[in-house]
Formats: sequence, structure tokens, C-alpha cells
Amino acid sequence: MIESILASIISAAVIGIAGWYLRARFSKAQYLPLPAKMDSANDYKGIEGDWFLYHYTGDRKLSKKAVLVCSKIELRLVSGLIVEGTEIVQADHRQSLEYALRGEIRAGQFYFTCICKQDPSEVYAGMFPNLLDKEATGAIVAKDYERELYASPAMLSKSEQSPEDVADHFRLARIKLLSPPAKKRERKGKIEEKPI
Repeated sequence: MIESILASIISAAVIGIAGWYLRARFSKAQYLPLPAKMDSANDYKGIEGDWFLYHYTGDRKLSKKAVLVCSKIELRLVSGLIVEGTEIVQADHRQSLEYALRGEIRAGQFYFTCICKQDPSEVYAGMFPNLLDKEATGAIVAKDYERELYASPAMLSKSEQSPEDVADHFRLARIKLLSPPAKKRERKGKIEEKPI
């Protein structure tokens, strides 16, 4: 009887060590647990088709204030959650440009870049945290017509919106722009705050 108990303990130890070795040798290292449900292309079939993209830009020739830009975008899922498309800027005040769009959906968030077909040095990037909303709010980072870097709230919508509706939508959107704290300098006994 003692022999059978010892044999059971020894076989359990050998099988446990062999299992640990096989798992360590042939499984991929994973630091965080996988989410319960991974994104699938079926969850995002609704994004295929035509969209309208709204955001602001700067154009000093037109106005000292931000100028609303509307683009028509055609999106398609090409492989899994990889998204490609074409953007045509519908700008009355400048030449309309066409962009090639490429992006990816990760954890419900849509990240993309757009490269201008007429001028490949013209590139911008965007991010939308929830693409499943009817009117998705996000942000873009780009260069304006004076080639200065800026960030703007952006909206993707399945239907065309009026400038007033877009402005109302953007009033609710909050984009936090971070910068370093002001540097304090002392001049003739006075402390001034200057941006770095």
C-alpha cells in the first residue's frame, strides 16, 4: 500500500515537471491575461462604406479663426481589423486633396494615418476611441496650411452634418493638450513665468 502511494506521488511529480517544461518551452510568454473577447472583424463590418470626417485646420489666408474641414471617406476592412480607404477633402477655399488612408482597429479604438496622393509629404494621423458610435468623436494631429503642427477634435459620421451641428458636437468634445510647466525666472527681484 505504501508502495502505491509513493508511486502515485512520484508519478504526479514527474508529470507535473514534464507539463511545466512543455508549457514553458512551447507556449508564448504572456504577461497580462487575454481579454475575455478579442475584437473580430464581424464586430466592425458596419464601418465599411462612406463616412464624413470633420475637423478644424488653420488657414490665415481665409481666417484668423479655425476653419472647419469636411472630407468624404470610404472605408473598407481588408484583412482582419486592418482598415484602408480613400479620403477626399471637400474644401471650398482650397484645392480639394485626396488621401490614402490606412489604419487598424485595436481594443475598439481606430488608429489611422492619411497620406496625400498629390503631395506625399502631407501626412496626418487620427484616433477614434469608439468607432461603433453613430457619430464617433476622436482627434487628429496634422500640419495646417502654414505647416504648423496642431491637434483638433474630429468627428466621423455616417451622415452629412451642418457646420452648426458639428460645432455643437465639438463643444462637448474635450481634447487635453499637455505641455511642460512654465519655467520660473528671476529678473531684477521679480519672478516671471516663461514657457519653455
